Formats: sequence, C-alpha cells, structure tokens
Amino acid sequence: MDFKNFFNSISRPAAFCALLNHPDLATLHPFLSLLYSKDSPARLWADLGGDGGWDDQACSHILDDPISDVTWSLITMPLSLGGLGLTSAVTTRHAAHYGSWAASWAHIHNTFSLPDVDLSACPAPFAVGLRAAHARVEAAHTAVADSINGHPLPHVAQSIRSVPEPSDLSVAYPHAQKRFAAVVSSARWLDAYHVATVPHRAVMLSAAQQGAMFAGSAVPNPHTGHAILPMHYATYMQLHLRLPLSVLRGVTRCTCGAQLDVFGDHVLSCSKFQQLRTPWHDLVQDTVASMVRCANFHVSVDARRDRAISRAYSPNWRPDLTLLHGSEQGSHVIIDVTTTSVVAQTCLPGSARHALLASDGSAVSKRGVYGNVAPHEMLPFVVESAGALGKEAMKLFQRCRKRAENQLSPQLDEVSTWSARGFSNYFLASFSVATAKGLGHLYVAAACTLRAH
Repeated sequence: MDFKNFFNSISRPAAFCALLNHPDLATLHPFLSLLYSKDSPARLWADLGGDGGWDDQACSHILDDPISDVTWSLITMPLSLGGLGLTSAVTTRHAAHYGSWAASWAHIHNTFSLPDVDLSACPAPFAVGLRAAHARVEAAHTAVADSINGHPLPHVAQSIRSVPEPSDLSVAYPHAQKRFAAVVSSARWLDAYHVATVPHRAVMLSAAQQGAMFAGSAVPNPHTGHAILPMHYATYMQLHLRLPLSVLRGVTRCTCGAQLDVFGDHVLSCSKFQQLRTPWHDLVQDTVASMVRCANFHVSVDARRDRAISRAYSPNWRPDLTLLHGSEQGSHVIIDVTTTSVVAQTCLPGSARHALLASDGSAVSKRGVYGNVAPHEMLPFVVESAGALGKEAMKLFQRCRKRAENQLSPQLDEVSTWSARGFSNYFLASFSVATAKGLGHLYVAAACTLRAH
C-alpha cells in the first residue's frame, strides 16, 4: 500500500469528518465549530476531496465567499504571523527537515563517536538531502533579510538572525525547527503583503503582532470567557481575512448617509455606532483588571466608582482603572482602555507601513485628554481592531507577567484549558478573544440597526 498517498487522500479528510461527527471534539477549535454547523460531514468530505485534500476551493465553500491568493496565504499561515494556523506540512517540510538535523546532528555525532564529517561535501544521501533543505531555507531567509521591496517585517521575523550552514552543525541549535519554520513562513507573509491592498496590509501588520490572533487557538470555555458565538467568530474571521461581511450583505447605506463598504470599515469608524463599541471596551477592561490582579497589583476600578474618588489623582478625566501605588516610584498608574481601528481613513496608509501607528495615535490623544497627572503616570491601554496591543499595553502585560513569574493564580489555573496554560498564553488569548467578541457584537448590532433604518 502507498501509505503516503493514502494519508494525503484519506486520513486528513477522515480526521475532519471524525471531528465533525464528535460533538465534544468539534468545539476544540472555533474554526472547526464553524465547519461543524455549516454542512454535513458528507458534504465536507466532498469539498475536501480525495485527490488533494484541504484546498482553497473547499475553504471558499465553507466561508461562503471566493477567496484570493492573499486570503488563502493567511488561512495557511501560523497564528504568530496573523494566520489561522492551518499550516500545510508541505510548506514547512524543508525547514522541518533541516531543523531536525540542526538540532540533533551534534548529539548524534557525540553519542556514537562518529568521525568528523564535512556535511557541506559529503556524498551520503542524508547529507545531500540536508543540503537541499538548507538551500530552500536559506533562500527564504535571504528574501526576509533583504526585503527588496522595503516592506515592514512581521514581529516574528525581526528576531531571525541567520541560518547555519551544514558545515556549522557540529554545534546543536535548540528550537531549530521552530526558528526555520518561522523563516519560511515570514517569506510567505512578505509575498502576501506585497500583493495585498493597503487596508489589508494594515490588518496583516497588526495581526502579526505578538498574541494578536490567539483567539484562533483558544479553546471555547465559559469559565474563562473564551467562548465566542458562531456569528461573532465568523464576522471576526471575515474582518481579519478582508472578506465581505455576511451580516452586512444587502445593506448599502449607513444611517449617517454615507455609502457602506462591504468590508465594514465605515461601520467601525462611524460616530453613529460609537456606543456599540462599549462591549468591546468593557471586555478588554475586565481582562486588564484580571491581569493586574493576577500580578498582585492593588487595582481600583474607577469606571464603576464615584467620580470624586478618582478626581484627586485624575482631575480632568475618569480613568477606567488605577493601579494604586503601582508605578516604579510608588505613585498611581492611571489606565484608560481604548480601542482603535487600523483601517480608519485617518490612519491609512500609515498603518499599512508602520506597525502600531494606529495605537500610537490613540495613545497620544488620550494623554492629551488627561493632561498633566504628575506625580502619577498615565497609561493608555490601546487595542487595535486587528488584535495588536499598543506599546504601553504590551509593556504593562510584560511587567505583569514578570511579577507573576508567568504563572496564573490558583483560581485561574484551575479553569484554564490546555490552549491557554500559563500567564502569557492565558491573557494574550483573553485579549484576542475580547476583540473577537467585541467586534462581532458591534457588527451584528450595527447590522440590525441598519436593516431597521
């Protein structure tokens, strides 16, 4: 039996159908939940096919919209690069092959006391295959390092320094497979970015920041708040992939009189729907409060307390939260949670060229609202619509993680799932899920308002 062809043609579709048939396993991934409710396993089997398995045509049927090459690239990219994590083993096979040798050759050589071998010239079949894999990975690294079109690099690619030559494998390279896979995926990301539209580039750049797409791997769990309604999740995925929004289909004009775009950019920025962003803001605020408490800060939720209490240290504006004596100097840290759009006309095209430009602008605006609060510190906690945390927000997250030694409190650890173990994974997933739920609510509520108008 040809096991390779058997696996390619049967095992992958069979695995999907097994997930769809098992109600407990179907909730392991929100994307699978969409598949579970979309069609029968038999129809999905036909979509996945027996000759090539999972492809862009199958995904087009499931998403109910034709998808471009850019969209397909994002679907099959890792979450760390703003993709959906449905990465093909074929795409990363060379990185995995060379990475396995880079991580293990030194140990093999020392364990078995092998004679010195020049892997750059050895005619043995394993060495020939190793050099071929290295050539592919090195080509991808060159594309990332040179970036001849001058495109910005995703967060993951900025830490990639070099790919060792085969002659340098006498020293073990820990985590080589992960590092080399990041090289290959970053090169694919640059290719997709090059042909994407300007608004899509802004979304890609924001979604490729640390933790921005962790909602894609968060296991639905009502105890952690990581459960997302199917319609909200579908809307969030369509926003992320720059697909026409199903909830706005057939609606052409806003209540303000402006023409509506099919991607929902106007709805996210229109003043008529600002109040619908409140649930998104409140979800992020609750997550920030949980995070700082887990790091043993003394927090005051000023948004739910009498204004007179916070007026003493924030005379011009009511904060959302305050870390009492939480600064390095012992003064208060005044936190204002803000959400912002990376595709607003006030941000483009800058947000498509510079990561976190939208959050930087919102942070400056918030500081202007609060004015001088010395000796206390003002911290704008900004979350972008594509999931990225602003610079000050990420610094607070990192500070909390350090204080908590990357450990959850016993209460949170008890309810956390395998996809969100530890402080970092849990709270990055929580912020990402808050954005997915908040945006999903905003667009569903806006669609109801527009259809009733």
